[in-house]
Amino acid sequence: MSNLVLSGEIAEWEFLDEIDTPKSFEAFCTYRDLGVGRSLKRTADILGKRIELISRWSKNGRWTERINAYDRETERIKREVSEREEIIAHKNKLRKYRETIEDLGWMQLQVAADAVYLVSKALVKYKNEDKELKPLEVRALAAAGVSASEIGAKLLNDGLAVTELLNSIDSLSEPEPGDYIDITSTNV
Repeated sequence: MSNLVLSGEIAEWEFLDEIDTPKSFEAFCTYRDLGVGRSLKRTADILGKRIELISRWSKNGRWTERINAYDRETERIKREVSEREEIIAHKNKLRKYRETIEDLGWMQLQVAADAVYLVSKALVKYKNEDKELKPLEVRALAAAGVSASEIGAKLLNDGLAVTELLNSIDSLSEPEPGDYIDITSTNV
């Protein structure tokens, strides 16, 4: 939220009763809105006024000082918006990452369950046929099941950690709709 809004002050680039008239403020707004390439001559040309009048209004209305304040505030707001957009982009990437690792985690747990099922099935088969699994086969099947379950559990834990990170980011103060001031308004 703009410090100006919080303090209740009128921004320097707004209509100031003590120095602006409706016509001089209209000229100021035209000058202000020209942006980086602004000039008093261009303002005079746009408004069809004499350069001497625009120059007098500029001097008496402290246009340079007011424009500098306007430009600083505009840049501050642009940086703030850019930072918020960057945070939103990072949050979206984290959400996508979390979804991916959760999916992979569940797949790995399914692989582990399948390995356990195969071992159980093989044991029943060998038991019924009075055959035994070779120690190397038992070891390989057990290792595959354990490895898949460990990987799945780790991925799911990572997903939970990302969820906690997203929750902590979300708990940071989110701007309310009224927290912004429209510095481009030309209320007279």
